[in-house]
Amino acid sequence: MDAWAFPHRRLLLYLSGAYTALGQTRNARKAQLEALSLYPDHTGIDPALLHLEAAICLALDHSPSEACQLATTTYLQVPSGHRTPILGARAQHVIDAIPPAMRNARPVRELGEILALPPGAV
Repeated sequence: MDAWAFPHRRLLLYLSGAYTALGQTRNARKAQLEALSLYPDHTGIDPALLHLEAAICLALDHSPSEACQLATTTYLQVPSGHRTPILGARAQHVIDAIPPAMRNARPVRELGEILALPPGAV
């Protein structure tokens, strides 16, 4: 691979974000799955962002508990020193994608509580 080439997996990450923002969850999931297949160990910030976008898609598709469980697991699996502001923001977007009337559910509250903790607390 050329050092200046734009990696295909990065393109898929951006496509996932665009499709997710547009609410095109089917296309977003396709991009997420293809991108994740290009990250052999599924660790790092990019795969975490892809999982958080998958959680946003679940929220948009009316599966708030599953969305928050995936977001919580993903967020906590990233070492605290690597939890960037963008990672926290994407996890918060999961909550934001859930209708306000459903935000009192336990998984939603738990994710919110985790995100409210000071850096390094978990």
